[in-house]
Amino acid sequence: MALIPTNLAITAEAEVSCDNKSIEISDTTGVYSSSNEGGYGSPNPLVSDATACTVSVMMPDPTTFLASGDPYVINAYPSLPNITDTIYSIPNTSLGLLADDVLPDGQYIITYHVEGTVGNDTFSNDYTFYFYNTNQIECCLDKAGNKYDDDCCCGNDSSFINYLWQRNKLTQICNAESCGDNDSVIEMIKSLSDYCKNNDCGC
Repeated sequence: MALIPTNLAITAEAEVSCDNKSIEISDTTGVYSSSNEGGYGSPNPLVSDATACTVSVMMPDPTTFLASGDPYVINAYPSLPNITDTIYSIPNTSLGLLADDVLPDGQYIITYHVEGTVGNDTFSNDYTFYFYNTNQIECCLDKAGNKYDDDCCCGNDSSFINYLWQRNKLTQICNAESCGDNDSVIEMIKSLSDYCKNNDCGC
């Protein structure tokens, strides 16, 4: 068998589940068309031509919050690949965590791999991307905000002012991420994590 050249360009997205205990992967490659020449379908391989699919997840370091260490490799076939927008869920127990553990905050690096055969030939395609989880920080800030009711005159309360500053920093993470400023994202996650530890939010 020979490895055939192909214009197939797989893509995927990831997000954390609402309970912060799993990563949800979606294949976003789509169907081949004149406006999506990297999609599945003739002249590219079909979804049904795939014979294997893995998702590799590199977890965040608890100190630096950067993705590091050996990735966890999860067999996602035959649920992935697909063109139906069906989500594939990776539970915390497949990522070195216990069933009751939430996913740690920080950077995750995902490598989505699809391979298969077309006739007597093979194809292989990879797509690597990263995302940030801030669910524990968000939980902490929500709990911190519950201390201040709508009738609170907190304008001169230093703890309230600090809380607002931290909440604004969370918004800045989204802005920095959209601009590709990864260094700033990590520094703000570190700072917010310290705030949460000092406030013992229990998230």
